[in-house]
Amino acid sequence: MAIEKEFSISVLNYENGDILPVPLVGIIDLVDRANGSANSPQGGTPRALEIKTRSRKGDDLQPRVFLELTCYAYWIKSQLLGELNEDVNIDKIPVGYLNIIKTKTPSIQKQEGFRTIRDFIDLFETAKAVYESIMDGRFYRNPGTHCGWCDYAQVCACKGRSELASVFGEEACDRMWEADLI
Repeated sequence: MAIEKEFSISVLNYENGDILPVPLVGIIDLVDRANGSANSPQGGTPRALEIKTRSRKGDDLQPRVFLELTCYAYWIKSQLLGELNEDVNIDKIPVGYLNIIKTKTPSIQKQEGFRTIRDFIDLFETAKAVYESIMDGRFYRNPGTHCGWCDYAQVCACKGRSELASVFGEEACDRMWEADLI
C-alpha cells in the first residue's frame, strides 16, 4: 500500500480526548495488508512493517513492545483507516518486523504483533511525558549510537548560536530558538 510512508499527526488520548500540542512524526518502511490482498473485496487490515538488517535473529519480544511499531499502528488507526472509510474500531492493529539476517546463510525473519487502544493510550502518556520534560528543560543530550540517524545531530555538535547559524542558516536557527530547541 505504501513504501517509506511519511506521516505527521496529532496525538490523541483515546480515554479523555486530550491532544498534545506537537505532532507525532515518522516514516513507516512498508504498509501492506495483513490478512488479505489489495485485490480481495475486503482487502485485509493495513499493517505497518519495519525492515531491519541484523547480524542475528531478533528477540520475540520486539514486535510486542517496541515503541516505533506502536507509533506506526497509531498512524494506521488514526489516519489510514479513516481515509479508506474502513472500520476504525478494529480492536487490534497488526504490526511487524522483517529482519534481513546477514550471516553465512542469509535469511529473512518475519515477526508479527499488534497494538490495541490501550497501547495508544500508553503512547499518549509517553509522548506527553517527553513533551513536558522538554518544555521544562529536563531533556538532556544523550550522544550514542542513534546520533547517526538523528536529524538534529548537528544541533548537538554546535557550541553556540553563531556556529549553529553557520550550519543551518539564520532562519532555521531563529525557528529552533523560538521553539525552545536551542
